[in-house]
Amino acid sequence: MELSGYQLNVLIVAALYVLMAVGLQLTTGYAGQISLGHAGFYALGAYAAALAATRAGWPFLATLPLSVLVAGAAGALSGLPSLRVRDDFLAIVTLGIGLIVQSLANGLPLTGGAMGISAIPPATIGAMSLDLTGYALLVGVITLLGVAVAWWLSRSQLGLLWRALRDDDLAAAAAGVNVPALKLSAFAIGCSYAGLAGCLLTYHLGFIGADSFGFSVSTTVLAMIVVGGLGSLRGAVIGALALSLLPELLRPVAGARLALYGALLALVTTYGRGGLARLRLPAMLRRPADPT
Repeated sequence: MELSGYQLNVLIVAALYVLMAVGLQLTTGYAGQISLGHAGFYALGAYAAALAATRAGWPFLATLPLSVLVAGAAGALSGLPSLRVRDDFLAIVTLGIGLIVQSLANGLPLTGGAMGISAIPPATIGAMSLDLTGYALLVGVITLLGVAVAWWLSRSQLGLLWRALRDDDLAAAAAGVNVPALKLSAFAIGCSYAGLAGCLLTYHLGFIGADSFGFSVSTTVLAMIVVGGLGSLRGAVIGALALSLLPELLRPVAGARLALYGALLALVTTYGRGGLARLRLPAMLRRPADPT
């Protein structure tokens, strides 16, 4: 079955949210470092790719690692406050970082200010220019690879140390764990996923503006990992797909779309404390056991 352009656009955006949610899951769900500024690193990856493509003439495949490195380095720097503050205070600090990045993107001449950066060339691999279908397939492959790498990290020694940090950072430090390095690594790797998604968004839209990276993006990604299930990569993927695709699936009932969307969130928070990945039906809806 051939998908329409609209359907391909929806799937590409959903895949980008999966990448961002997986990255934030590593930072918040595994390492316990709360971040409300994920959209800022999404923007850094997007603008790094856009500037490299339009100003320096870099090819698509070269801008991918550039965006990952720029966002990852910025994530490590933004993680420095986590060495001094925790919990709610850390959330406020990261929120401020995200807002600063958006404000700079909206005001600097380098980023095009409010007009953004346009005329971004289409993605190419060698001499082959990708159409929408080809680009959607490429984004899907990159997303699967990103999830696979995150799965490997979560089960590596680094992932085990992140979980120790999340559960009790004082006990982890007492056991000889390098807590500052762990916190910075969680921010750097998580933010690099957002940078990768930003690069892919740049070539998908062909235009980048600061309005695409508002605070609502950060809260949406955070909601995805909470709804999907904190500390679960499967939950991050499920939450990202659910919250990005559901609004589109509910378009035929536009009048009740927000009500149905809210009902899903209420259902998950009431009966699925572990998120959609561990959702359990309420007792009244379960099939009664066979008395025999």
